[in-house]
Amino acid sequence: MQDDGNLVMYRGTPDTGGEPEWSSLVDLNTGDEPPVVTDVKKTWLEVADYDHMSIGASKVLLYMGGDRYVAAQGNKVDPQTSPIDIAEVYSGVKVTKNLLGPTFSVIAATSVIHAATTGENDLSSCDFTLFTADAQAQISNTYIGAGAKLALIDAQVSVFNLTLGLGADTGIGIRDDSVTVKLLGTGLQVGRVVGIGVFGTSFGVDFGRVFNSIF
Repeated sequence: MQDDGNLVMYRGTPDTGGEPEWSSLVDLNTGDEPPVVTDVKKTWLEVADYDHMSIGASKVLLYMGGDRYVAAQGNKVDPQTSPIDIAEVYSGVKVTKNLLGPTFSVIAATSVIHAATTGENDLSSCDFTLFTADAQAQISNTYIGAGAKLALIDAQVSVFNLTLGLGADTGIGIRDDSVTVKLLGTGLQVGRVVGIGVFGTSFGVDFGRVFNSIF
């Protein structure tokens, strides 16, 4: 992850100085011309149908190669047709809608079991994974952060967020319409989301889901 928010994959090792193979923000080429910067964030918003998302909602866009992304239903599975997924492995972008603008999380993750259920509103929904590992970098106009975690349980149940595990995410700014400060998985969130985390184990309440369910 570069200082400009660009996630770049290289062939080789740091010692051999490998060539760049893929970038989240540019079209790489091997000619004499410099890479052409693309408006990839606009693509992410269009694929996620961001304008019709509710505040606090997230969508995962699965990376399909090249500049192609596909929006997964719900979080990563469709709870209407496939409520439980076994041995998920995926990479892509998680788009979250906030009052202050979108947050993008470039993510690579795997989980042993992922399940989701839907209800009439956000207060009756449930989404959780068991034995999950992920690495991600988060980018928005008000927040920047990155890290990795290994979780026994990672769940969103009604208005509550719960993670039991180990994490080393670090970041500072306003995330999810909340002032957020984290260092190696330990920190606080105060705002629309109120939560606390210690080395990757965290608990929080998202009041935005209450607003969405009422209105």
